[in-house]
Amino acid sequence: MSPKQQRLHPKANPYEVVDIADFLKDIQRSPPGSKTIYTATSSSPTGDCFVRLPFEIYNEISSYLPTADVLGLRLVSRAFVPIYWSQAFWRTRFWPNSDRGFLFEVWHQHDMEDWRALYRRTSNSRLPPGLQNRQRVWKLGLALRKVLDAKWMNTSSVSCLEGRTQADFNWKRVSGKFPEKPRPTSLNKYPMFHYGCQEFRKGHVLIPHDLAQIVFYLVRDGDAPYISGLKFISAGEQKICLGYCTDELVVVDTPALRGFTVAVGSKGIRGLQIMAIPESLKKWIGSHDRCPQTKRLITDGPLIALEAGFDGFKLVSLAAGEERAFHNSSIDCNKPLHNHALWYPKIPSRDFCLSDMCLTGQNVALDEYRPLCWVRFGGLRGDRLRSLRGITIPSCGLPWIRFHYAQGSSPVTLGRGRPEPKQVSRFSINGPSGEIIETIEIQVTEKQTLKSFKILTNHGREFLSSEWGEEPPVRLAYPPGTIITGIFGSYDWQFGLMSLGVMSVKI
Repeated sequence: MSPKQQRLHPKANPYEVVDIADFLKDIQRSPPGSKTIYTATSSSPTGDCFVRLPFEIYNEISSYLPTADVLGLRLVSRAFVPIYWSQAFWRTRFWPNSDRGFLFEVWHQHDMEDWRALYRRTSNSRLPPGLQNRQRVWKLGLALRKVLDAKWMNTSSVSCLEGRTQADFNWKRVSGKFPEKPRPTSLNKYPMFHYGCQEFRKGHVLIPHDLAQIVFYLVRDGDAPYISGLKFISAGEQKICLGYCTDELVVVDTPALRGFTVAVGSKGIRGLQIMAIPESLKKWIGSHDRCPQTKRLITDGPLIALEAGFDGFKLVSLAAGEERAFHNSSIDCNKPLHNHALWYPKIPSRDFCLSDMCLTGQNVALDEYRPLCWVRFGGLRGDRLRSLRGITIPSCGLPWIRFHYAQGSSPVTLGRGRPEPKQVSRFSINGPSGEIIETIEIQVTEKQTLKSFKILTNHGREFLSSEWGEEPPVRLAYPPGTIITGIFGSYDWQFGLMSLGVMSVKI
């Protein structure tokens, strides 16, 4: 590999770019031709408040917005039309935090006349390989800087639990995936982990009785947003803090708090949704798309205390504390899975009948990261059962169960929906003639994990996932007067489906 080729390699030093001076000289330096500049007139829309502002003001506003947003604003407000020909605006595109910040050679150039031409010339498709590599590294550096800029906040100006102990409360906890701690060896005193998250700091606070606002601080790990910290502000302006503060924050007014709906990934808490008093859910803070969710942290009474655990920059565990007077252990044991399980891809509708008695196999541990995946193969109220035509599973192992429909409808899959292998077991279901799944029986291993299952239909037909062993089968229970329209279970990336349960609706 020649020295020049080495500099173009992704592992090359991004600071040293081949022929950067020649690249800049090739860019047209003449100012753009004159264009018609739209100004506010009597015919301007009366609802456009920006037309009343001087150009310098909305030029300043534009400098803090992404380029795509500014160009889109031209379609909404005539005031932003001249921005396209503003050299001052295009120069801001080369600021360190903007989309051309990686071209730092031009930061101190005073003879650059056409910043818009420079912006066009440095689009992704026109960059030389050396600058493409620098742009890639620059974006990674910006993301890392935001993480490093997160600052730890003092817990509060008063004692954390004001003389009370953790034992005074009933705690409900949600966390990311905590791997087993690797044991140090003589060769590796600080062993690494490759999946999940770790907890380095923990804090406890009492929620103010006159709560007025909650400030949520956000941080990104790659493309994924996470909660990095919380600040509770009382009506008397007392501030109680947990975690890290960042430049990205959301302020929510909430006079009373019953807890949170939580979106949590293996690396930590991705999003929170406030449950206020009286019972009402506010919008999501952070992200909840394609992320396991739970209502476990919604308390029976007022939320009194919070326990939060953090790694180096984000929230990895959260526990809600309520007075023990509101906690009834007999009720809690029979609480439906709707409330305390961790669900993926979202929390199922309450129209489904399911409870702890529906699930057989690996138990649902309330303090572990073990999401329950679910699919609704029969539709919301059984409306898709008439279209159901069959089931397939791999012939080896049980990583997924797939339900097929009449032509024109896509299949749905419980588990990892990988491309269908060559060897599969198939079971046809005559949905159009009224055939439905009436019973599901399973066998479990000595460790109470799923071994095999049997499906029986109302037409007297059955389907075995694998050879039926000598272990006594367990029939998955569901309430009388309902029909099975969905299944759910926990999944392990190495072993596949570990448990199985049924979801039913009233007919």
